[in-house]
Amino acid sequence: MEDLTEVKRLEAVRLQQTETLRKLVGSIPVPAFCKDRNGVYIACNKGFENLLRVQKQDIIGKHIYDFIPHKIAENYHAMDIGLVKHKRNHVYETSLKFPDGSVHQVMLNKFIFSGVTEEDSVLLGIMIDITERKQAEERMLQAKMVAEAANRAKTTFIVNMSHELRTPLNAVIGFSDLLLSETVGPLNEKQKRYTENISKSGNHLLDVINDVLDISKLELGNIELYYETVDVAGIIEEVQRVLSPLSADKNIIIESYIEKDLKTVIADRVKLKQILYNILNNAIKFSSENGKVNIYAEPREDMIEISVEDEGIGIQESDYEKVFQPFVQIDESISRKHGGVGLGLALVKRFVELHGGKVWVKASPGGGSIFTFRIPKNPQNKIREYMSPVQIPYNLEIEREKEKIKEEAN
Repeated sequence: MEDLTEVKRLEAVRLQQTETLRKLVGSIPVPAFCKDRNGVYIACNKGFENLLRVQKQDIIGKHIYDFIPHKIAENYHAMDIGLVKHKRNHVYETSLKFPDGSVHQVMLNKFIFSGVTEEDSVLLGIMIDITERKQAEERMLQAKMVAEAANRAKTTFIVNMSHELRTPLNAVIGFSDLLLSETVGPLNEKQKRYTENISKSGNHLLDVINDVLDISKLELGNIELYYETVDVAGIIEEVQRVLSPLSADKNIIIESYIEKDLKTVIADRVKLKQILYNILNNAIKFSSENGKVNIYAEPREDMIEISVEDEGIGIQESDYEKVFQPFVQIDESISRKHGGVGLGLALVKRFVELHGGKVWVKASPGGGSIFTFRIPKNPQNKIREYMSPVQIPYNLEIEREKEKIKEEAN
């Protein structure tokens, strides 16, 4: 006599698990199949039947060799046997040729279910057709490449045009300044006023062109830094002096508070000056008359921190990030009233980041703004900037003209 109770119980459990697995496979909305440890199909759903264009009764009990070419089937069969043997799951993408001749990108998810015994372990495979998704990704990649190429072409065009505009503009400014110096002869009041307007308008246009050129060069990655030891108090005073006519017109008081321990910083002098100039210029521009602007400079461990506080129109918190984007105007009516093309703060952000620092703003509508930036005191990478000689030809011409006038006067 032999007690078969346990054997019968295991058989019942095995049958129940097999039935449950078949129901699970049948409920999956995409092609799905189930194989035993020998690679024989033991279950599949309607999606898998449609994929192979074979009825279920003709799939169960068969191998993959019965449905696809032997050379291709061999790789998949060996893989599935190994996954069941070592109880490993596997997710991968592959190309499959469907019965209608079309090639599809498919994601295969293969999971191992342990049975009552090692002999009962099975592999569940789920196939997801990702052809459309892959095609969409390819279209997006192509569109991105086209957009990037167009952006590079645009930036290159702006750089070239900016150079072409700036060169003759230097001549306009240079010769108008030459006329204002009255070296070639005296000017009456009307002529002087007209010549001053030419010079001011030329300088304003040159500032805009320089900003556009700087942004374009930054986008192309063509700007490097020329580091030197910069006197912090000296450069702040220099920027204040340059902007003093603008602040005087609006009767705005500018005061600076520099920590006594803060003496120098290693930075690109030209770029640091432009950072300070753009922030302070904005503070004056958007402040009402008879206002006040404060400049604070202090050390912060291995960084220096400079803040410019004004009593101007302020900024909404939701617009903090926007103000540093190129060509973005927070309020078109305000911007048109005060002028500008929305490049000043964008350049500030780029130049600060180029120094390895960061810039931010805190403000409230009608309550003024505080623009703050930090840069390292002693940056590690010191790279000499290539200085473009675009202004040389006309500057030399102006100097020659001055010399000729002196000779004629003698």
